[in-house]
Amino acid sequence: MLSLLPPNNWTKLLPGQRFACINVTSNLITEFQRMVNNSWARGALVLDPLLKGMKITRIFWIQNPLRWKRYQQTKEFIRESQEKSPTALSITKLANYSPWMEHQKLDSSMNEVLLFHGTSSGCRNGIMEGGFDLRLSQEGYFGRGIYFGKVPVQQLNY
Repeated sequence: MLSLLPPNNWTKLLPGQRFACINVTSNLITEFQRMVNNSWARGALVLDPLLKGMKITRIFWIQNPLRWKRYQQTKEFIRESQEKSPTALSITKLANYSPWMEHQKLDSSMNEVLLFHGTSSGCRNGIMEGGFDLRLSQEGYFGRGIYFGKVPVQQLNY
């Protein structure tokens, strides 16, 4: 049975609080900085050379129980759809990017992966509270949409 409750290790919210913004810098900064540096070393992108020396200073983990519940419901809908009418899922292998990712409880049978999204500081709070909203998206490289990338530096332009 699918659990719609947030993971046990999530921060308990206060009454009226819809999400928590947890500072996880000390736990993840070294690993994420290595991921950024490695993506430059692989020549993943051609960006402004000034960005190449970028140093990560803070990392926050957003915990939103309502978004979690909706995500779990969507995963279950996809799983049920796959059982009724199987189609090939394109499996994305991201374990090479970070040992930290390997410890996340991602469902490879659902092609679940951790991706990065870049946004302006003005849009950040809306995303944390209400999730991504296609109606608010702007034209991107491939047209209107919400873009994610497997390499952190891809998100620097957004």
